[in-house]
Amino acid sequence: MVRLVDSSFVLNISSSDLTRDVDQAIRIPVGQRRRPIEESPLQMVSKHVMDKTTIIFVMVLIPCFSVFGSIGNVLSLRVLVHHRMRNATNMVLAALAVSDLLFLLHAFYFSFLKLYNQRNPAAGEYLRAVTFPVLGSYGSVVTARITTCLTTMLSVERLVAVYFPMKAKVMCGRVMTTTCIILIYLVTAIVFIPMALKYNGYYKTVNNQTVYTMGTSELGRNTVFYLVYGNVLNVVFRLIPILVLILVNILIACAIRRTWSFRRSMSNGGSASYEQNRITLMLLMVSLVFLICILPGAIHSIVNQIYKQYSRFGSQSNIYDVFGNITYFLETVNSSVNFVIYMAFSTKFCRTYKQIFCC
Repeated sequence: MVRLVDSSFVLNISSSDLTRDVDQAIRIPVGQRRRPIEESPLQMVSKHVMDKTTIIFVMVLIPCFSVFGSIGNVLSLRVLVHHRMRNATNMVLAALAVSDLLFLLHAFYFSFLKLYNQRNPAAGEYLRAVTFPVLGSYGSVVTARITTCLTTMLSVERLVAVYFPMKAKVMCGRVMTTTCIILIYLVTAIVFIPMALKYNGYYKTVNNQTVYTMGTSELGRNTVFYLVYGNVLNVVFRLIPILVLILVNILIACAIRRTWSFRRSMSNGGSASYEQNRITLMLLMVSLVFLICILPGAIHSIVNQIYKQYSRFGSQSNIYDVFGNITYFLETVNSSVNFVIYMAFSTKFCRTYKQIFCC
């Protein structure tokens, strides 16, 4: 039995990409889920290169960064909830650490599932059919999109703090911040529920052997709904936040250049003003890393929409998989490195970390 679809690469593609690829795989009988065009001379990338990138990124790099990032996010969360660190910005960073941690747990699990499927195809197929509808089609996408929304919220909050410092405490207070965080988690979780309902598992007899596999549900067979739904989600939860982040970060960078020397002179070089500037730079770095890691996935998705052969079952499926591996890895990196950024840019975070862990 060969794999149904590489469900470990859900995050780097749009919902419409995902549903189309899985639907195509489901229509292929169990035991025959192969892509004969993998060895086609029309392929821009050979199957050998595709397999090598899968080993490097999925089997090695993604699990390593998932473990490293999970530890970092747990440490970040512990520091950010400390009584000395309680403010509106750190509340968003704590919520971001939670969503990043959940994303990395999904990434590690699906790397494990990929390896398990290769070692034991029958059991791996069963485990995939049981877990994919919730963990793959729904959970991993939700956590990634929550991270997107929280990162956008961070940038907007810092933009307000930079351009309207006198109004920032009112506009970005703890109550407002808490409300926004809760709404982001709830709305995102609710909006993506149809993704959890699209697939279900069922038993099927193939060659006198009963296997548990996955198929589309009754709702999932409504292809028009999922095509429109997937594209709308891709625009609202991916493309628009990216455009907002680019614009906001350009404005923040310009403001930093104009106000750095002014604030320092007004505060006579006070440490409070210096720390605020460092926090602004830290949040700017978080946003820039996010953009660098997310943009390739957005481009990957757009090309898939424009050029239909660039898909899991198209004539350029190999290069599609290669870039899928790379963009998924980049999203894993994005969720893994925030702890390092905090330690490098925030003196208060670093000092609190040393106080808590005595190092």
